[in-house]
Amino acid sequence: MAMDKMAIRKKIAGATVSKGGNFLRDGRGRLVLREFELSGGHKGDKAVFRFVVKHSTKIPVFSEKQNKALDIEPNAAGTTATYMQKLNQDIAWPKIKEVVLALFDETEVGEDELVEVLTEMEENKAAFGRSLDYETRRIVTEKKGIEIVVPDWTPVKQSDEDIVKARSWIESLALGTVTEAEKEAEEAAA
Repeated sequence: MAMDKMAIRKKIAGATVSKGGNFLRDGRGRLVLREFELSGGHKGDKAVFRFVVKHSTKIPVFSEKQNKALDIEPNAAGTTATYMQKLNQDIAWPKIKEVVLALFDETEVGEDELVEVLTEMEENKAAFGRSLDYETRRIVTEKKGIEIVVPDWTPVKQSDEDIVKARSWIESLALGTVTEAEKEAEEAAA
């Protein structure tokens, strides 16, 4: 990795949250965190949130770029969904922070505390089984004029018992560990 993990965690913790992001299919629903990872690859450093879809709903989708309505199925319940941010752009830091705050139902935490949370998330799977709701929208990027799907995150009130149940549910799906092939597919999609 070009940056060490502690420097990455501090940069995320110091970011100001804004709305948006990308990489989920159009829809709304609930996601349960399976894994969080900071990693490097031939396309650069990235933060990866690997979720399992608890439930999802199709929403009306209009493509400004194509000037027409689109018929898109959301990520199906019980499947995995990856949300990834490449760390080579300043916009990534607040996007990552936004997801972490939503997972823990927080609006803001101190920088040192968030660095500790990020460390625990990655090294000890501290957020495994935590849920958050999402609803996507489409935007056209200013620089490249590319239409992308961006999620808006909503925290979910959850007890320790809810989190334990969510962990058991994920384990019952027998998804196994994330394979190198999955990581390579994520890298190719970035």
